[in-house]
Amino acid sequence: MGVRNVARKCGLYTGREAMFNKLKSAMGSGPVRAAVENFSGQVSEKLKDISSLSPSDVMDDARYSEYVITPALLAAEASSSGMTNLVPDFERRFAVAMLYLRDELVIVDETKGTVGLVPDYRARVPDVLTEGFKRSVA
Repeated sequence: MGVRNVARKCGLYTGREAMFNKLKSAMGSGPVRAAVENFSGQVSEKLKDISSLSPSDVMDDARYSEYVITPALLAAEASSSGMTNLVPDFERRFAVAMLYLRDELVIVDETKGTVGLVPDYRARVPDVLTEGFKRSVA
């Protein structure tokens, strides 16, 4: 059995496979960044209402999905002019990115029972979403 066949059986990539995967990864980030820049304003608008939620609603993934992720997804898809169609598995990756956004930009104070956003959240939303989309691939 040749080295290439052993590498494939072990899950390792060699030669052309490695180059193709790097190229595919690089190409995938372009549409993501373009789509994020297109809809990040609408996501920011949806986030401003997060302070009306309870800490338990924000920390529970199912309720956070219902109250924050789903409305933000609908707004993102409506405002993207079809750019979200260029991103493979967009809905799942968007949900992962929004969970990452919660960890980075949402402030939950369970002792006071309040939910808020970091002061500069509007400026940080595009970069945080892009990083969340990158993490959704891993």
